[in-house]
Amino acid sequence: FKNFLTKASNRIFSFLNVLDRLTCSLVCRSWKIMVQDRSLWTQIDLQRIKDRTTDTLVANLAHKFRSFLCNLNLRDCVRVTSSSLRYIGECRNLQELSLSGIKQINADVVNDIGLGCKNLLYLNIAKCNFDDGVLRVLARHYVNIQYLSLAGCTGFSTAGVYYFMVGQGLHKLFHLDISGCSQITHEGMRYIARGCPLLHSLALNKLARMKDESLYFFTKYCPNLKALHLRHASSLTDTAFMYIADNLPRLKTLCVKVITTSRVLV
Repeated sequence: FKNFLTKASNRIFSFLNVLDRLTCSLVCRSWKIMVQDRSLWTQIDLQRIKDRTTDTLVANLAHKFRSFLCNLNLRDCVRVTSSSLRYIGECRNLQELSLSGIKQINADVVNDIGLGCKNLLYLNIAKCNFDDGVLRVLARHYVNIQYLSLAGCTGFSTAGVYYFMVGQGLHKLFHLDISGCSQITHEGMRYIARGCPLLHSLALNKLARMKDESLYFFTKYCPNLKALHLRHASSLTDTAFMYIADNLPRLKTLCVKVITTSRVLV
């Protein structure tokens, strides 16, 4: 019966956001014990309270639950700064991390997280404003990462993308999203394709200037691709799709949406 009550209370507390859960822990000693059950803190979703998420809250949570935190979502928590993000590196068992939309991502933060979170498999830093230094750190320390989203990040250059090919990390990537990164040049696409031969899923949406030859690199160096997203890649011609047909026998999903003045091709 006691085990049933524990499961029931955990189920109820799991529906509460982080701040409400912490408030409940102040009611009495028994509630505090129940709220601190590790099963409630393996996943922390702060996006639900993004307008109330502060550096103090992030630092305290990362420190207190560092031993068993596996999934941390800070998407669009714009009040969070680099001063608290460094504490994430204390979470040795962290496997999934979303920092999408946080503006104060820099090489030092990414370095601290990479050194501490060796088991990290999923990293979403889409819509963040960072430079080539972040990509250099990713290629140096993130050797086990399998999912990476850089969608909408325009602060880095082709020089930063070079680290995809020469660094020790990123070579185990299964999924990569560089949608909207229009600053990546033709040569930069080659660097990425050469550095990520195990890719199964690739998103190249909103790259209106991407040429057929750039796509060819991915069909040549990433033969295991199963899903390819090319929405709004309006500069591609029939030649690009010939490359896909000839070189990607495992492809199962192809998403294409090209908008022109006269037609829509889906």
